Amino acid sequence: TFDQELTQNDTATIAVQVAGKLRGTITVNAGTNQSDVEVLARAEANVAKYLTNAPKKVIFVPDKLINFVV
Repeated sequence: TFDQELTQNDTATIAVQVAGKLRGTITVNAGTNQSDVEVLARAEANVAKYLTNAPKKVIFVPDKLINFVV
């Protein structure tokens, strides 16, 4: 028999981009909100290196991607 709960992931791997270029990935619980993902993404060493100034815009696709436009 098919069980819908077994097909759903509890975690999501989110691509972190700076200026449209992939700078890292983070793994979070599925459904994590934008502010929490943004804090975790900024804490990544390779991402922080490229975020010297405040980003002009942050593009967030839930459970998929966060992009910092500089």
